[in-house]
Amino acid sequence: MGCTADCVCNDGVPSKSLFSSIDIDKVTTINEKDKDSCKELLKRSESIRNVKMSAHSKSNKGLVIKIPFICKVLLNRIEIMTTFTKIEVFINNQYVTLTYKPKVPEEYFLPGGDHIFPITIPAYKHKSVDTLTIRLSNNDEYGSIGYLCICGVVTGKLPKAINVSYELYGLPENTKSFSKETTSTETHKN
Repeated sequence: MGCTADCVCNDGVPSKSLFSSIDIDKVTTINEKDKDSCKELLKRSESIRNVKMSAHSKSNKGLVIKIPFICKVLLNRIEIMTTFTKIEVFINNQYVTLTYKPKVPEEYFLPGGDHIFPITIPAYKHKSVDTLTIRLSNNDEYGSIGYLCICGVVTGKLPKAINVSYELYGLPENTKSFSKETTSTETHKN
């Protein structure tokens, strides 16, 4: 998929790739033509840029990719090779669909084609990310992705639920308990 040996498309994988922090088994898509093709594309994009496969949309409505992380990350760049012309980025929102309308959209326009296009994301907006959702669209045309790499820095662990059990025991008979009569105080006027 890369063009020539001199092109940036054939450079090494970025050193700040977050592939090892992606929970790859939980990556989901909406409107994907071939099941798990986006997952496979993410796996292959981790080690090489000249990936010999692509993921396609099933219809002309676009493609949604939901990428969960196993830890908190700071995002600073997305590198993508795609025929889609618009990408929308959603942080910590797993409920994005093809028709979801955000209050404040974060969208970027792409040239489309056979080159890897880096999208620089403002890091101050994406400091504590546990889920990245990408929605790609193409002006009512089918589209495909040939490379996808998420770049950034690991910032911390995700909070985990803990199990707590409480036990309730009755008071032993020889324990004094306070009754209302002994705890109430009376005020006398002189």
